[in-house]
Amino acid sequence: MYVLRHEETGRRLRPRRPLVCALDITGMAIALVLLAAYRPSATVAVLPLAVIAMYAASCAYHWLPESSMLGKLDHMLIFVLIGVTLVPYWGMLLPWSEAWWRFALVAFAIACGCAIKAFTVLQRGASAAAYVAAAVPLLTSAHQTAVWLPIAPLVCFWAGVGLYLLQLAVYTARRPDPYPELFGYREVQHSILLCATTLHVSVALAYVR
Repeated sequence: MYVLRHEETGRRLRPRRPLVCALDITGMAIALVLLAAYRPSATVAVLPLAVIAMYAASCAYHWLPESSMLGKLDHMLIFVLIGVTLVPYWGMLLPWSEAWWRFALVAFAIACGCAIKAFTVLQRGASAAAYVAAAVPLLTSAHQTAVWLPIAPLVCFWAGVGLYLLQLAVYTARRPDPYPELFGYREVQHSILLCATTLHVSVALAYVR
């Protein structure tokens, strides 16, 4: 069990948070397998590619010696993932006259979120509020998900949204923190995040054509 314990000072070959890295690698692997299985269009592939990029940055941040630059990149890619959540649906299921301004809104939200993370240091509560604010443009199509998706994938989609909110609450509160040196709140958060991203990527790849 020693090799799975946290070691915040970090070593070159030993991750600082081994279980977080394992969860991140699992998330990347699932997204890659789904990409290979469905071979989506470029528009739909944006979502799993954003998931892969986010997990790659998170894994690097939690593996290597602590770096503020990697930490900022990790959080910036969260804004990217939030922003592209509905891009497959907008790009494939909406006419351009309805899609373009939604793309513009999320591009603005992503740019603002990335700028905030790049040039400021926010407390956890403020960071959580920024993530929620970045998701506001997605509400323009919340009612349309019932039109785009059958009941089972629709339930999975909104379950994914709920899991995203739950993992954000865990991140903000730093609770639950059952075994801080082995499986603490970060591992709990990343476990929930893994379920959320898997649901959203699976639904988009299987049902958006």
